[in-house]
Amino acid sequence: MKQRIVDAALALQRRNFRKAAWALAALLALASRRGDDALRLLARLATENGDLERARAICAELLEKCPDDESALVVLGKLSLAAGDTQRALACFERHARLTVGPRAVTRLYRQQHLDLERAQRGAPYYRALEGVFVDTAYWSIMTDSGILYARDVHGRNMANSPWVQGRISSDGEYAVASYAEPQVTVPEACILVGGDENYSHWLFRNLLKLVALEADGLVDALPWLLNRDLTSWQIAYLEMLGVEVDRRVLVERGQVIRCRKLVTPALLTNPAAIAAGIEWIQRRLAAHRVPAASANALLYVSRADARVRHVLNENELLERLKPLGFRVVMPGRLSVADQIREFSAARAVVAVHGAGLTNIVFTPPQAAIVEINSSLLARMDDFRRIARARRQHMATVVSDRYSGARDAIHVNSDYYVDVDEVVREVERCLQSGTATRRAS
Repeated sequence: MKQRIVDAALALQRRNFRKAAWALAALLALASRRGDDALRLLARLATENGDLERARAICAELLEKCPDDESALVVLGKLSLAAGDTQRALACFERHARLTVGPRAVTRLYRQQHLDLERAQRGAPYYRALEGVFVDTAYWSIMTDSGILYARDVHGRNMANSPWVQGRISSDGEYAVASYAEPQVTVPEACILVGGDENYSHWLFRNLLKLVALEADGLVDALPWLLNRDLTSWQIAYLEMLGVEVDRRVLVERGQVIRCRKLVTPALLTNPAAIAAGIEWIQRRLAAHRVPAASANALLYVSRADARVRHVLNENELLERLKPLGFRVVMPGRLSVADQIREFSAARAVVAVHGAGLTNIVFTPPQAAIVEINSSLLARMDDFRRIARARRQHMATVVSDRYSGARDAIHVNSDYYVDVDEVVREVERCLQSGTATRRAS
């Protein structure tokens, strides 16, 4: 009966009947002998309703009765962190970590910083050598004994989603609390933090291009690379083509925190000039696999038909219109890395569905025209447009808001329909004039 009341209150909350949900939870608290479940429910409802003071008071009451209540510790910790009470937040999270991770848990308050703010603001490629640091091999962030967290210009992932942080971020994003098992692995030799990402686009754009910062000092070929042990076949292919032999790969398991004695850390490339420098670097390193720009005359349509998600549902109709113009279909996921580089470097125009394979435009010549097909839910992701701007390529983005299924079931990976006429008009315009603008369908 008690669980049915809890479920009913949550159902009312989801339907925005907040007062009714609160009344039902309060009634459960009065009727319950111990009231622990009711207090948890009340704390949740208060948090969702934005009544944070009441939520903190309820959690504190619950912890007085049940000092080891894991959910109350997390909620009170997050609410305290959001309110700027870092010491109370840290105490909650330390206790929670001892309960969930074990007695060897490390819980610390970290302040997020850039590797070098002044150089980061200039946007030029740079690196920093760090000593005696900890690296998390899930998000490839760096933590120091002095309470500094380097993530923003190391791998650029949202630390709120990190398995070590789990949303424990201050409201201004400056502070984060991380909990993890005491590191058992130490990397003794100096190495380059390359890291790894199972996403092809992130690997190329975020992990490899930034290594240009090390070129001038000869470090790319002098030091071993710190990488994930579970390398994919295409990651291994890139390492082999870049000349990183097995003896220069320091491989570590994902999902742990390790110690590093000395870590050479290149910063993410942020502005067009820095991105262009990274692209020029990787093009030089992989020149043997590229078609000379003067010979680039192919027209490519980049399909995601072999992917699990985000299909263009009327792609066949689009292809019927593009093939007479001279376009042929490529699926990067079915090609080797060398073949992907060869195909894209030979292109004078690329029409592509938004996806990891489009990152290969780093190998297309500067005069290439690019038309990106995207859905409205992913239109904000601009990595490909940043690459095009850095290379001064002509690029257009056609955005679709036509999805399959019910509107309330749509998500970022939903299949969608594209406006075929709009795509073809944009393609013809690019081919005829060499100019492109961003349009929405």
